[in-house]
Amino acid sequence: MKIEKEYLDNHQVKVVAEFEPELLENFKRQAARRISREQKIPGFRPGKAPYEIIRRNFGEEAIEQQAIEIMLDDVYPKVLDEAEIKPSGPGALDKISSKNPPIFEFLIPLAPEVKLGDYKTIRLDYHLEPVVDKDVDDVLQNIRSGYGTATPVERAAQEGDLVSIKIKGLLINPGEDEDPEIVKEMTRQVTMEAGSDDRGWPYADFWKEVLGLSKDDQKTVTHLFGEDAVFSRFANKEIEFQFSVENVKEMNYPEMDDAFATSVGDYKTMQELRDAVFENLEHSRTDEYEQEYMTKIVDQLVEMSEIKYSSNTLDEEVEQVLSSLEQDLGNQNLDIQTYLKYRNLEKEKFIEDEIKPVAIKRLQRSLVLDEAAQKEGIEIGEKELQESVTNTMTQLLNTPGFKKPASNQEMRKLTSLVSYDSASRILNQKIQDRLSLIAKGEYVETASIETPAEQPDEPAPKAKKAKRTKKETVKTGEPNKIPETDSTTQEPGVADA
Repeated sequence: MKIEKEYLDNHQVKVVAEFEPELLENFKRQAARRISREQKIPGFRPGKAPYEIIRRNFGEEAIEQQAIEIMLDDVYPKVLDEAEIKPSGPGALDKISSKNPPIFEFLIPLAPEVKLGDYKTIRLDYHLEPVVDKDVDDVLQNIRSGYGTATPVERAAQEGDLVSIKIKGLLINPGEDEDPEIVKEMTRQVTMEAGSDDRGWPYADFWKEVLGLSKDDQKTVTHLFGEDAVFSRFANKEIEFQFSVENVKEMNYPEMDDAFATSVGDYKTMQELRDAVFENLEHSRTDEYEQEYMTKIVDQLVEMSEIKYSSNTLDEEVEQVLSSLEQDLGNQNLDIQTYLKYRNLEKEKFIEDEIKPVAIKRLQRSLVLDEAAQKEGIEIGEKELQESVTNTMTQLLNTPGFKKPASNQEMRKLTSLVSYDSASRILNQKIQDRLSLIAKGEYVETASIETPAEQPDEPAPKAKKAKRTKKETVKTGEPNKIPETDSTTQEPGVADA
């Protein structure tokens, strides 16, 4: 076998492999026997027809095509070994240059390559805002609002009321292909206080336009939206909103005392409820801040590193992101076709404009974290891996509605998947913790000290490369709210986290 390699700009390698002339002939004999076994040939038992009879019945071309398929299965692994190539995925037969001698041209995607920047120079201030009493008060007020009762009143709307309106929106200057009625007529509840109406739907302080109106009153207001519109489809558009008041209700809320705390949950006093809210806020704020902090670190690492990967690798990541989105939509009883139709998008453009950028970020972040973990020598102990697998398996098997494995083989397969996922999760957390310490300037490298060759009871194996999960997810929102691609807005889309 003769091998020629040509490295391409798209992180693939073109391999031209030339084989001995008789090799294809040998595989043609195998192909003929396979055809003889699979097809009925009058006068012969399966697999016993002579080559010439098979050739006359099915043709040289059919035999040759089958032979090439068999030959590729046999020679491709040998080509990879001979060419000393580590592929990132399956290669493709690009061209058959010759059949005598057989010369095949392959396009093979190379495994991703990462040349890390000097990540140990990364420094980033860590400043977590503490939870204060006002934060707790705001949460308690939100909880309290859920226990309010609404009483119809025959008066004008006042601050604190709940007003039901019927509203529609018309574009002032619609485009040629735009529906002028950008908001179909619908009924909405407007809470008459700042910040409570779906983050300002259809825009901030809209509730003030309702202030002072009574039942059956009508009003028309015009608003020019900027780039930061709550709905992406409103951005940079001037819209006339026509609405009428259906009813006005006065809201009555319970006193925030011990009796209220008891009605909310397993709390005996209001102080217990405040303490629980404070603790939850601390946990959620810390988790959110540390996730943002880690994202900034990893993005700096991506920026200072050289990352190469093939289009095949990116395509696989795109498929994963799209699959995650479809799963999220499925949880809302939607499918991708309905979602795209709702947003008036073509699938190809949606993938190119929204899915692909997310996939690129996910892939780059994952690759630099994998490489950093290898460089730092991050390892996972057998004990911590086993504990993680046991805990995850216990949770899964005790989850209501979870379909338990029906056989030992299925149980082994599930355990294997959970083990891989656990190893990936632990590895990700360990390298992120290490990078966080480095960025804070708190990491102190310990020099390795040689000790007698005494093996530990439980050797810590090198971890598998982290699986790209849960770093960036597709976030979707309720379809009737039409969330945006950014997680801070409300239109369902792709979040790049």
